[in-house]
Amino acid sequence: MVIFAVAVAAGGAWFWSGPEPFSARAAGSAAIDIAAGEQIYVEYCAACHGANLEGQENWRSPGADGRLPAP
Repeated sequence: MVIFAVAVAAGGAWFWSGPEPFSARAAGSAAIDIAAGEQIYVEYCAACHGANLEGQENWRSPGADGRLPAP
């Protein structure tokens, strides 16, 4: 338990003691995260959920197989 507490304290100290303020680091990484998320969506999700997040037609009604289409 002591090792865990020391690891958490060290991680927190590292996180908060960077050369730039936390908000600046968060803002820079947010843009990277958004770009990565867009690429992941295009590769893995857009085929069913639509390129513009529109989902499949009648997605609130079950199909013949009883399953709902992609919202």
